[in-house]
Amino acid sequence: MERVFWWKVFFCVWELVAVFATNHAASPHPKVMLISYDGFRFSYLGEHGPTPTFDKLVEDGVYVPQLKNVFPTKTFPNHISLVTGLYPGYHGGFSNSVYDRNTGAVVNMFNDGEKFVGGRPGVLPLWVVNEMAGDGRYSGVSMWPGATFGFGPEGRKPRHLLTYAPNMTWEARVDEVIPWFTDPEAPANFVAFYIEEPDKSGHNFGPDSEEVDAVVQKLDNLTHYIKTKLEDVGLWDEVNVILTSDHGMSPVNGTKILNITEHVDMTKVARGSSSPVLFFYALEGEEEIVEKQLRNASEALKFELYTPEDWPDKWHLGHLDHLPDFLAISPVGYAFEEAFWLDAWNMRPDNMIYGQHGFDNDMEDMHPFMIGHGPRFKPGFKLEPSLSSKAAELMLNLDIFPMICDILGVKAPSNNGSISRATPILRAVVHPTAHFANVILRNCSSDIRWTQRLCNRGIMVVEKERLRNGQRCCYEVALRWCRCETRCRLQAADKAGARSEEEQHLLVPPPFLTATEEV
Repeated sequence: MERVFWWKVFFCVWELVAVFATNHAASPHPKVMLISYDGFRFSYLGEHGPTPTFDKLVEDGVYVPQLKNVFPTKTFPNHISLVTGLYPGYHGGFSNSVYDRNTGAVVNMFNDGEKFVGGRPGVLPLWVVNEMAGDGRYSGVSMWPGATFGFGPEGRKPRHLLTYAPNMTWEARVDEVIPWFTDPEAPANFVAFYIEEPDKSGHNFGPDSEEVDAVVQKLDNLTHYIKTKLEDVGLWDEVNVILTSDHGMSPVNGTKILNITEHVDMTKVARGSSSPVLFFYALEGEEEIVEKQLRNASEALKFELYTPEDWPDKWHLGHLDHLPDFLAISPVGYAFEEAFWLDAWNMRPDNMIYGQHGFDNDMEDMHPFMIGHGPRFKPGFKLEPSLSSKAAELMLNLDIFPMICDILGVKAPSNNGSISRATPILRAVVHPTAHFANVILRNCSSDIRWTQRLCNRGIMVVEKERLRNGQRCCYEVALRWCRCETRCRLQAADKAGARSEEEQHLLVPPPFLTATEEV
C-alpha cells in the first residue's frame, strides 16, 4: 500500500508539473483579446453570405445582437469610448477631426489628438489600466485609434504596440500580435486588435453591396485565423475573445447632396468632422453672420442645426473647449457636399449608392454588435433587450470597459458604463481553491477519507500557485488532478485483483473530465 501511495504522489506531481508547464510563458492572469472590425453594422451578421466562424462563435459563446454606441457614431470617439468607458464629452475625442481654436488648424484626431484626449485627467484606456494594476500584467495594442498617445500623468503607453500600417496584411498583423500572449519577458494578458474594414467598403459601395458581402466573409476567415493561432499556442479556451465594432453604416445616394457652401460664407467659419455630422466654428467677430447663414441654410436644405445650448443631453457632449459653435446633421439618406467619397476618383455613374455613419446613436443602422467567447462568457447565450428592441434598453458599448476590467480582475476607474448591464452574459467568479474542492467533491468519489486527503493535498498546491501568480484559473488543474487520482486508484484496484462497484464506473470518465464546465 505504501508503494501505491508513493506512485500516486508521483503521478499527481507529474500531472501538476504538466499543467504549469503548458503555456509556461503565458501570463498567469485572466486574458482578454478585444477585437474591433470598423464599421461592422449589427445586421451584417447573417445577411452577407456564409460566415461559419461567426456563426459558430454565436452558437458557442455570448451574442449581443445590438450595442448602443455613442454620438457622434464615428470611428475615433467610439473606439476611445470602448476602451475608457467614457462618453466623448468626458474623454475629449468627440469626433474624427476638430478645430483647434488656439492654433487655428483643423486637427486629425487619429494623428494629433493626444492633446485633446491623452492629457485629460481620469482618461485611462484599458491597456493602461491593466498595466497600472501591476503584478506582471502587460498589454498589447494593434493599430487601435489613440494607441500611440500617452495617457495619464506619466504619459503611459502599452508594452507591446503595432502602429497603423494599412498595407500590412491582416494575417501578418495576427502573426505579430498573438505571440504577445507568450512573450517570455512580458506576456500580455490584455490585447486590443483593430481592423479598418468593413468601414471602407461600406463607404465606397454602400452597406448592402456585394463588396461588403465579400469583406464580411474575409473577416470571417480572419477570425478563424485568429482562433487557429490561439489554438496553436494552447490559449483559445483560456483567452476571453470579444468581437465588436464602433458603428454601423447607412446607405446614401450620390445624387442626394446638400451643398452648404452655397448658403454659408466659408471664409468666416472653420469646419470639422465629416458628413453626415458637421461642426462649424465661427471665426472671431463673425458669430452673428455665421449663425444667420447656417439657420437659413438649415431651413432651405432641411438639415438639423444645434448649438451647445440646445443639443440633446443624451449625447453627453459636455463642455469641452473644442466643441463647435454649431452642429449640423443631414437627413437620413442625404449627405453634405464635403463627403470624401464624392471625390471624382470614387464617383461611379453606374452605381451611385454609398455609405455613411455619424447619425444619432438611437438609429438602428448605426449600431454594432458584440460576440464573447471564453471562460468568463456563458455558452450559447443571447442577450435580448429586456422589454423591446428600443435603443434605450440595449447594452451600451460603454459597458464593455467595466466588463473587461471585471474579467481582468482589475479595478475599473470612474466611467459611464455599467457592469450590471453586462452581468447577465458573464459566468460568476469562483475562488479557484473553492472551485477545485467542489469539482473533486462532486465528481471523484464517495470515499470521504480518500477525497479529503485529495482535496487537502491539491488545495495546498493550487493555493501556493495562486499566491505566487495571482487569481489564476485552476479549473484545468482540478481536472488533471482528478484524472490522475482516478487513474492511480484504478491501477491500484487492478493490482489487488478486483474493482469495487464504485471504481468500476470510473472506467467511463464522467463528463466533467472531458467537457468544459459552466461555473
